[in-house]
Amino acid sequence: MNMSLSSHTKIQPSVLLVGGFSMPFEDLEKCLLLESDMHVPGFTYPLGLLTIAAVAREQYPDISYQILNINKELCFHYKNPDKTPLTIEQFIESALTALVKNPPMIVGVSQLFSTGHTSSLKLAEVIKRLWPKTLTVLGGHHVTNYAENIIRCPDVDYVIRGSGEISFTQLLGSVLSGKSPIGIPGVVSSIENKHSVSEPIHDINTLPRLAYDLLDMEAYMLYTGRTVRKDDTRSVSMQFSRGCVFKCTFCTSFTVHSRTIRTRDPALVIDEIKELVEKYKMNTIVIEDDLFGVDKQKFYLLVELLKSSGLKLRFSISNSLSIAILNEKMIDCLIEMGMEVAYISIESGSPYVQKHIINKNVNIKKAHRLAKYLKKADILLTGYFIYGFPGETIDMMKETVEVAKSLEFDWAEMIIAVPLVGSTMLQQFYDKKILDSKKMEDVMNNADFRKRLFDTPEISAEDLGQFVYNANVNVNFFSNSNMRHGRFTKAILTFSDIISRYPFHIVGLACRAYCYKQIGKEKLCSDDLHSIELQKEQHSEAMHLYSIYGKEIDDLIIKSNIVSQV
Repeated sequence: MNMSLSSHTKIQPSVLLVGGFSMPFEDLEKCLLLESDMHVPGFTYPLGLLTIAAVAREQYPDISYQILNINKELCFHYKNPDKTPLTIEQFIESALTALVKNPPMIVGVSQLFSTGHTSSLKLAEVIKRLWPKTLTVLGGHHVTNYAENIIRCPDVDYVIRGSGEISFTQLLGSVLSGKSPIGIPGVVSSIENKHSVSEPIHDINTLPRLAYDLLDMEAYMLYTGRTVRKDDTRSVSMQFSRGCVFKCTFCTSFTVHSRTIRTRDPALVIDEIKELVEKYKMNTIVIEDDLFGVDKQKFYLLVELLKSSGLKLRFSISNSLSIAILNEKMIDCLIEMGMEVAYISIESGSPYVQKHIINKNVNIKKAHRLAKYLKKADILLTGYFIYGFPGETIDMMKETVEVAKSLEFDWAEMIIAVPLVGSTMLQQFYDKKILDSKKMEDVMNNADFRKRLFDTPEISAEDLGQFVYNANVNVNFFSNSNMRHGRFTKAILTFSDIISRYPFHIVGLACRAYCYKQIGKEKLCSDDLHSIELQKEQHSEAMHLYSIYGKEIDDLIIKSNIVSQV
């Protein structure tokens, strides 16, 4: 529903850009009402919004721009020991009114994942209630692929499909001039022009520097970014390229950024890095490319320019290195650049799933070779694994568990396949009559990467959830590669990260206690044993874990000759 533009002519020219929720509606509700601590919120740099703000500000510098990352606000609310129960509406209203003093002319909401669908529509609803004359514009990967449904929402004035920088800026210009934005490529005003889509930016070197100044950079540098957080870590997320040539069935990134790789000029990248170091004292870069390093010529030039710059930085490749692209020479260069953390996407250990279901075709033999090479260089290594693809059998999933264990990553991220709107995987579920549009609405409202709401002929939703959780506990805890090979200090680092987020995790506590015992830290070992007993008394989830894994926990304690001093 798009409003009359004339109603905005007297409103102070300001734009608010909001990063939408990533948490499903049901989980968000429980989190805010303090009914569950199973879902720990996190946040990342809103790179898309930072780019849109930079492009719009370059064109219209006299307008005030603000960015509100709702996930950041949720994260800090969650960390507040004095927090009280809130409804979703109360939380949204509090976050909006704390930042914005006058009604914005336009609010743009970015929604990347389908799991945050209903939560972000609630955002639009509260925005309209607070500021009835404000235009609401939704965009992002999920919105691009679900525009026909989202534009029907009475609280949404416009939808942007595809890359949003140019379309949003042109929409802003039309509002300022009192003209209709209908006809701007990518701007959807009703179901009549639901197929309108903006082209991806072909030359990303023409984009201005990201508007980092619109963020509370201290909070972002100190608390976000998938990297090893040391006492002095000050991390900034950056993109060096856009696009991905691969056709993985579970991904929707191509619907916005296309399958054409566009890589930034390495000299421009170095200039921006120098500016970030000087302005924010940044010392760690988290690379957020979909497919980093595919342009080998520019990759090696970037390495050389970084070496000659004299900058001493740490790097984390967070969106996963591709086994198809990576080789030992590149690894050597990445280590020379300062890479400390690497993420590798494997997805499945089943050759059949790789070739016939997800269309990824990871060379598992090469993955073993490169993982061994990275581990030898002491790189902290995380692998991604997904279970529950359409047509995937339990035996195929077991193959993935065995591969995850044999690769000996420092951590294996185990998740359930979520059929994102716009993905080939969703169509596969539709074709198999497992999902339809009505069921998909329920999936978007309540499912995430940890649980599933629908059965398949191969496995029930409940059994899949338990299978994945068992795989996680087996590979990452009881069969933890660092613990098995005597790298106890490194194992403690991983277990401590989990325990800091989930204090009731008695499996993690037992494994950490074992490691403390092995390195002679008896007091810390005893403290963890004491915590296990306390958590079992005070937290139902701890008792639930013990009911499933009690024998393994007790065996681990006995095996290490730990005697509780409690």
